[in-house]
Amino acid sequence: MDSNSDSGFESAPPSPSGGATQSRRVIFHVPNITLTQLLTIIRGEGGIISAAIFDTQKIDGLSARTAVVEFKYPASARAYSTKTASHSVGIEDENGAVHYPRTWRPSVPRNSYHQGDSILLRNGFTRAIRAAKFPAKAVWFFLNTMGLQHITNASYESGALSVEFVSIFQAARATRILREGSFPYYKPDEHDGPLLDYNMSLVHPEIDSTDSHIEDLEVRTSAFIPHDHLARKFDRLPYNQTWPDTWSPIMGLQGLEPRSHRDGMLEMIQKHAAFSRNTWSWDIPPVLQEDHNTVLNTFADPDWNDA
Repeated sequence: MDSNSDSGFESAPPSPSGGATQSRRVIFHVPNITLTQLLTIIRGEGGIISAAIFDTQKIDGLSARTAVVEFKYPASARAYSTKTASHSVGIEDENGAVHYPRTWRPSVPRNSYHQGDSILLRNGFTRAIRAAKFPAKAVWFFLNTMGLQHITNASYESGALSVEFVSIFQAARATRILREGSFPYYKPDEHDGPLLDYNMSLVHPEIDSTDSHIEDLEVRTSAFIPHDHLARKFDRLPYNQTWPDTWSPIMGLQGLEPRSHRDGMLEMIQKHAAFSRNTWSWDIPPVLQEDHNTVLNTFADPDWNDA
């Protein structure tokens, strides 16, 4: 630990491949895209520590949002900045237009890690985690519990849930929650022993998708990814079958609300009640008549007088 240790920072090590010590951060302007899309064209030895996109469109002189990507090694940041300087990597916006961002690295006297990040790196953490034997029905609730804004991508294969976060801090936070048994739908069987030991063997860091040399980047133009891509992928069967009917402490992390019977009926009404207005009445399409009757019977319930 260097002389900055008293202020909570620790010097970054040199890249295993060598290279001069320079800024580990790359900054560039991007269109209105997700971090998920941005990271499809980010590659660097050791992966990245964090990434964020800030709304800077209202600042004078800026016509796009600003992305900041923190690489693990200065040499990785330099290699990426050099690669993109040739305009060889494009970003597609929602209208199909391709943008070629100009990148730069800020001038900083040191490339210090925050002490917390340094500890996580020494313990092998990356931005990604993998939880084996994870119940498929609770995937969507778990993603919401962790905060969709903190997640860049997720996949579910062979009973294992893999999640990539915006930073190693968020990945470590999710790991701790699962290992401590704070997530109510991820519990061991009795014969698997103590919860901590059980989850220690099932929840572990995953390889960061950005961890490779820039020369290995196969995607030259990042195709547009919708902002609700996680909902499209997981807010459906079988991943969204579990949501608590009553409030639990884990829901407080993101201010989530219980899904009551009332919420379920309101959702049904919003999705299926395709009514058309006449002058003095409502026309109900025959195909929706059964849903209409259900709605009428529901509103007849005294508990729904304020609906």
